[in-house]
Amino acid sequence: MVCGEYPDIRVGRITSALRDNGIKHGVTTLRYPPQMDDVYDFIDWNHTDSQAGIIDRALSHEADVYHVHGELHQFWPVLALKERTDKPVILNIHDLNSARPATALDRYEEEAIAAADALVWVTDDYRLFGEAMGFAVDKPYAIVPNYVSSRWFIDKPVLPHIGGVCIH
Repeated sequence: MVCGEYPDIRVGRITSALRDNGIKHGVTTLRYPPQMDDVYDFIDWNHTDSQAGIIDRALSHEADVYHVHGELHQFWPVLALKERTDKPVILNIHDLNSARPATALDRYEEEAIAAADALVWVTDDYRLFGEAMGFAVDKPYAIVPNYVSSRWFIDKPVLPHIGGVCIH
């Protein structure tokens, strides 16, 4: 997994699921994972690195596929990897900038979606939104919804007015 900023909980949960199925999965990123750091086969992080440095470090690890976690303004690794490797690059589209009207668009979003070999969407409706935006979504894809592992269930109300489970 390549993350421009840091691997959030979704990255950890996807990694955990892959690991449970015997697939080695590490992460190259700027910042250390704020949670679920025990699920990765390796964590390669350097908070002072450049974008080129992140890609150099990602390519230094043996990989069959590169998986980019595309969150707000983090689509650039797809294009950088596609320039430097012939291996498949999967883009996990967690957050489309274009779906946030008050957010500046990621200048790489549309190009990265077009360049990726396959896409991972949170819901099929989100994929359809991408299609309606004119993005090149006609390629192999998977729907991996957000979910909460029982590892993170809270047995008591978080606050007096919040009961149950809060989902990121």
